[in-house]
Parts: sequence; C-alpha cells; structure tokens
Amino acid sequence: MRKNKILLTVLSVIMIISMLATAVGCSKKPKTDGPLQIIATNETYKELFDKFTADTGIKYEMLSMSSGAVLSKLQAEGANPTFDVWFGGGINDFINAKDLGYLQKVDFKAIKDLNPLFVDKDHQYFSKGMTIVGFAVNNDIIKEKGLKSPATWDDIIDPKFNDEIVFSDPSVSGTCYAVLYALMQKKGEDYVKKFADNILFLGSRGKDPIEKTVAGECAVGITYIDGTLDGIIGDANVSIVYPTDGIPWTPEGVAAIKNSPNAKAGAYFVEWLYTDDANLQLLAKIDKKGAVKAIKPGLKDVELDYDADFLYDLDLTEYASKATEYKNFFAGLFK
Repeated sequence: MRKNKILLTVLSVIMIISMLATAVGCSKKPKTDGPLQIIATNETYKELFDKFTADTGIKYEMLSMSSGAVLSKLQAEGANPTFDVWFGGGINDFINAKDLGYLQKVDFKAIKDLNPLFVDKDHQYFSKGMTIVGFAVNNDIIKEKGLKSPATWDDIIDPKFNDEIVFSDPSVSGTCYAVLYALMQKKGEDYVKKFADNILFLGSRGKDPIEKTVAGECAVGITYIDGTLDGIIGDANVSIVYPTDGIPWTPEGVAAIKNSPNAKAGAYFVEWLYTDDANLQLLAKIDKKGAVKAIKPGLKDVELDYDADFLYDLDLTEYASKATEYKNFFAGLFK
C-alpha cells in the first residue's frame, strides 16, 4: 500500500509538470535580466501580458508606441536595443526591421498550425491578426453641411469634402500606410493628390481620425474598424462605413528583438502566445475582432468578422518595398 501511495504521488507530480509545460509551450523558461520590455500599440493588451506573467512567472514592463515610431527607435538604438518584444502595428515596419537585421528567429512546434501567409518564411515575425480600414462618418456634420454620406473612396475626393477629412500620418501609422498603399496601387497618384487636398488634419496617432470625428471636428475620419470603436463613439451620431469599392488592410505584427536585454525571454513570449489557444482567444476578446482566426484557422470559439471578398489584394513584399517611396510622395503633398 505504501508503495502504491508513493507511486501515485510521483505520477501526480509528473502530471502537474506536464500540464505546466503544455501551458507555456515546450521550451524551458529562460532566465531574465529584469522585466521583459514590451512595446505595444496600446495599453489594452495589459490583460494578455498579465496572463503571460501568471503563466510563466516572468514580469514585464510595457510602453505604448506606433509601429513607425518603433522602427525609428530600433534604428536609433542600433546594436543595443532597449526592449525585447514588439507587439502590434503594421506588418511593413516589421518587414523593414527584418531587412535591417533587428529581429530574431523564433522556432516552435505550434508554427505548423499557423497560416503560412501570416508567418515570415524565416520565422522572424508573425501576425497576431489584421487591421481593416474604412470611414467614420459624423452624421450631424454631414446633415449640417448638406453632404451625402460617403460609400466609396471616390466619394471622399469630391471637392465638397474639402477640409472635412481627417487621416493619420502614414509615416508613423502602419494602418494608414495600408490605406496609402492601397490607394496608390488601385487609384494612382492623381487620386492621392485629390485625397490629400481634402484632408483637414493629419494626425500623429491612429486614433486621431475616429476621435476627431466623434468630437465633431470633421465629417469623415479614415479609421481602423473593430469592436473597440463602440467605446469611443459612445452616444455620438457617428456611423462606421465599409467602403464598397475595396477595404484596405494590413497584418499586425509580433516579433522578438535580436540582441535585446532579454532576447531569450522575448522569443519565449512569442512561443507562449501561439502555443496555447487560450492566449489567442483572449487576444480576440481584447481586440474585439476575430481576425486572429485567419492566422490560426483551427482556433476554436473565434469567428472571422469581415467579408474577405471586399479586401484589397496585398503583396507583402511590394507593400514593404514601396513604403519609403509612397510615404515620401505623400509627405511632399503637405509641404
């Protein structure tokens, strides 16, 4: 009897260890030199990062920054990066960061379950979802100025919308670079010039267009679309419009930074994120959108919430290679 109790105790310990290993992935938890430093697009991801700490015991510190600003930070810091994980933002900046040698390769078993379209072939960056873009329309302003609510990209270059459009600077907003890329590809430079002529304000944050539309400072904001907009719009008479002539979109990146203070822990975070479906389900809840289902098609309890037939075609290689050219062209329109 005593031997059986000992055997049962040993088996219980083994099962607990096995369960813990499954929860955090197959790799051994690395040692860290201080908290894991994470740069994310916004602070709403704190709940996810708190779960990482609860699951692994690895503490973190977070800074909020746009993807374009993160790339500039990496370029400024060079061989001595001060952060470990880059979470969110337009994929073109991740592609450029890879080309500049700032990202580390991360291999883990769960990669086989991810859609290859959203995984870098060298495993240096991954997608956590995608951002789609449309219009926020202030119906009170539209009525007051005798305008017709825009339904297409062609509608918003009508001279009647002069100084009624708010957009964010595509040199700092990965989401707005997605718009610029789509418009340059589909409609050309002349269209983009007319688009720029109607812009009242060029924001420095991705939230500027929706916030200024809600505040009544413009008729139309070019904005990302997801469930978080409900909290910003509140009781304002603002409608969200999916352009019927095409929806720009961009994958949102995740990467571990090469030569960072906690490089191994940064890679461990990436593995942790994709290995346990509970993490991706929580991510979908935080983002209030189901795009992560496109990244991991087998993910349960999450459904896509957009019509893929309306998405513009996106060549990721060209998307990144054209970034400097397109951004410079757009910047030249505001001199």
